[in-house]
Amino acid sequence: MHEIGHYILGHIEENEDEEAEARFFAKYALASPPLIHNMNKAKTTENVMEAFNIGYRAASYALLYYGKWMKYGERNYVSYEIQFLEQLGIEMVR
Repeated sequence: MHEIGHYILGHIEENEDEEAEARFFAKYALASPPLIHNMNKAKTTENVMEAFNIGYRAASYALLYYGKWMKYGERNYVSYEIQFLEQLGIEMVR
């Protein structure tokens, strides 16, 4: 997903900004914090693996990022997260 992010985002250089964007893209493409937040199950590695059809390592990273999102992020969804959830037809848990 990281490499696909480079392609979709039109990256042509190898620099820190493009790497950060590709990492962010991959996190949101595989198991974004808003989707994990809206899961109707406990936020465990096993449940994330099952819900998003990803492996143990990816699910572990997703939960780690979700924890940071919950701790340091804004208490309200940002505009792109709202748009993302609306496009998927998911009612937002606050």
